[in-house]
Amino acid sequence: MTTWSEEGLRRFLKATESHALPAMWTFAATTGVRRSELLGMRWSDLNLRTGTATIRQIVIDGPGGYRLERDQKGVASGRTVHLSARTIAVLQSHRAAQAEAMEAAGPAWKDHDLVFPRGDGTWWNPPAISLSFMRAVKAAGVPRIRLHDVRHSHASLLLAAGVNPKVVSERLGHSSVGFTLDTYAHVLPGMQPESAELFDRLVFGVAETSNDDQEEDQ
Repeated sequence: MTTWSEEGLRRFLKATESHALPAMWTFAATTGVRRSELLGMRWSDLNLRTGTATIRQIVIDGPGGYRLERDQKGVASGRTVHLSARTIAVLQSHRAAQAEAMEAAGPAWKDHDLVFPRGDGTWWNPPAISLSFMRAVKAAGVPRIRLHDVRHSHASLLLAAGVNPKVVSERLGHSSVGFTLDTYAHVLPGMQPESAELFDRLVFGVAETSNDDQEEDQ
């Protein structure tokens, strides 16, 4: 599994701000959604006031090509992903730009309420968006990873920062916390020293111990 560090992710998002699809890359990086979920996301599934995105629709491959389909797994689990203030701001700007594109396209625009459509309003072919991502990665000059690895990066960074694995599992839509822990076990060993120090601070109190030592010295 190849992932980006915080610095790698920042560099990529900064480099792609003025390129095509910056809002899509930001949303993918800050939510950890799957590619199929990213491409099927609708404005009606977003609540920018409360800062949430509900996974209800995906793009899948089937007879006749790629199509939109209700995400039964997401609906059944009631999966909702919370959005950061930065992501909300990016989406608001993106929505305004999309409204202008719709007006310019006129009758040629095919409205599917998609947050990240192609230039005519229709959904992206997943392999095509992965190719666009790889081109953006190359242009940004950052370590090469797949679009799906952005999801892995999201999870790895959260776990390394000490976010509860259950929370990370819920964001990713995993079937269980155990699956999340097994998938990202490589992140956890590095957290052992931190956890030991944290336990000492919680139980014994570093500052209190330090003061006691000073009093004894005096």
